[in-house]
Order: sequence, then structure tokens, then C-alpha cells
Amino acid sequence: MKFVLEGKPIPQPRPRMTTGQGKGQVRVYDPSKVEKNECRKEIMSQMLAQGFLRRLEGPIAIKMVFHMKKAKKGIAGQPVGSPCATKPDIDNLAKFYLDVINDLLIVDDRMIAELWCKKIYSDKPNVEIWLKEIPKCPKET
Repeated sequence: MKFVLEGKPIPQPRPRMTTGQGKGQVRVYDPSKVEKNECRKEIMSQMLAQGFLRRLEGPIAIKMVFHMKKAKKGIAGQPVGSPCATKPDIDNLAKFYLDVINDLLIVDDRMIAELWCKKIYSDKPNVEIWLKEIPKCPKET
């Protein structure tokens, strides 16, 4: 199954800390919680449209393609579809979207057995996510 999230790909930011009212109270929070919830809503809408209403249980293969907006200036001669080797880091992009689909499309991210990611230049920024259950190998007798 395939899902497309329109808009600029979002990297997973570092956790933030804030101090509380009392002495020594520190709270750690995820600053991208709002963006993750928006992505989940979009995926749920696409799930309904595709008639897919269950979570994959694994093992699971995931492919992600991050379509990054070409810079208006700077890197010249980078055609659409060519590899993008600029910030944000591809692992931070993948982590954000793996957090989004965890417990929504998949039971748990520990079920992911294969992960393939690609970051390319595009005129239309978006994220494409494909998921597929991998057949389990039969037990040897």
C-alpha cells in the first residue's frame, strides 16, 4: 500500500527540555507533536479512501521517498529526480515518519525488517511511503 503526504518533508527534531516551577523539575517533550498529529490525520484519511482499516503485524518492509524542494539559488544544475545531499539528514526524516505510522499503520516499529529511503530534488515536495508485509519463512523440519 502507498501513502503520499503533500508538503515539505519534516525531520525529527531533538527532544526539548523545560524546567518546571519547583526545584530540579525538568520536563522533556517532543516539539513535533502537532506536525505528527496532522500527518496521522492525513494517513487515516487515505486509509479510509483505500479501504485499508488494519495495522500490519510484520515482518514489514517500508520504502520512503522524500521529495525535497529545489533551492531557488545555490545548488545549480540539480535536475528534478536527482539525489539530494543537503540538510535535513535522511535518518531524521525517516524517524519522523516512522513515529507517525507507528501504532497507526503498523502494530509496532520493531516489526520493521526492511527500510529503504531516498531523498531527491522535486518541484513538488512530498513524502511517499510504501508498506508491505514480508512473507515469513517456513520453519525447517
